[in-house]
Amino acid sequence: EGMERGAEGMERGAARMEATARRLATDSAYRERQIAEARERGETVTHEELIEAARGMREGAEGMREGARSMRESAQRMREGDDD
Repeated sequence: EGMERGAEGMERGAARMEATARRLATDSAYRERQIAEARERGETVTHEELIEAARGMREGAEGMREGARSMRESAQRMREGDDD
């Protein structure tokens, strides 16, 4: 059950990452807000860097989904082992 909850959490995290990535890739006003927030922290970031970050976030989300699948498979194997 704990592994199943962990997998669900990973799926939710992946969905949030993909939503943020989609906004970074398609919403210039959202990127402008991110650039302004970075500037307030004394950092510099460009539209291009944020679009590239969106690509990395999509890859990260897929990795999280793969991890969730693996956790579910492990949980299933453990349940099957408990039934013997």
